Amino acid sequence: MTIIGIIFLFIGVLALAGGALQKYRSGRIAKTPFAKTGDVTSQGAAVASDKGAISTEGRVVAPQLVTAPVTQTECLFYEYKVVAKWKSGDQRKSKLLQEGKVAAPFSLDDGSGPVRIEAGKGGDFELKRTFHQTKGKGIVDAFKGGGIHFGDHGFTVGTGQIVDRVRIPDSARYEVTERCLMPADQLYALGKVTEHNAIGSPSWASLMLQPRQRDELLAGTTKFANRLLAGGGGVSALGTLLLVVGVIIQAVAG
Repeated sequence: MTIIGIIFLFIGVLALAGGALQKYRSGRIAKTPFAKTGDVTSQGAAVASDKGAISTEGRVVAPQLVTAPVTQTECLFYEYKVVAKWKSGDQRKSKLLQEGKVAAPFSLDDGSGPVRIEAGKGGDFELKRTFHQTKGKGIVDAFKGGGIHFGDHGFTVGTGQIVDRVRIPDSARYEVTERCLMPADQLYALGKVTEHNAIGSPSWASLMLQPRQRDELLAGTTKFANRLLAGGGGVSALGTLLLVVGVIIQAVAG
């Protein structure tokens, strides 16, 4: 019973943490000034908060998309990461070998005029995981030479690299992950007004880009936060009760 209590308590704490995060997220949406896209471009900081926070929504205008490196997926934004993992004795080790974030030049327009979105730093985006694979150097890659090949478009990871004075061993396995912000008809954006009256990433939080309207996103996030907090509180209470009862039973039995 003690073990069950610990498990329930752990799950409850995770749910409470998730609920607090969603509550913070909904608070950002509710408290950040909301303006027309054209007003953000023409008035800038005048329609934002004292810290420059601003939100808006509109149709996506993207003259061109970017192409993700592993799958060649065309998207508004992509990020990828390559991590080497291996075991040394009883220790599991890992090293970040490559990572990148790239955004297409795009704007949002609600009919009042476009506002440019600077999304190159990434943020709170609804990303699609377009690729995820972990593998070591097999017979096929050894025959082809030139490293380990991932996907069908020539993405290759070099082996035997030295990172931070650590040589990656031949036994290492390599994890490649790629995620994309897919083209959407409309996006909601929450960030900071830049010096060029675009919307970019704040220094105190992440840029938010979501394919839903503000009111729908706020209602959904608030509802999810309340469910997590209520459920997490109940599970944590049950876990605590089971843990206490388990300890009492063990003490009596001992």
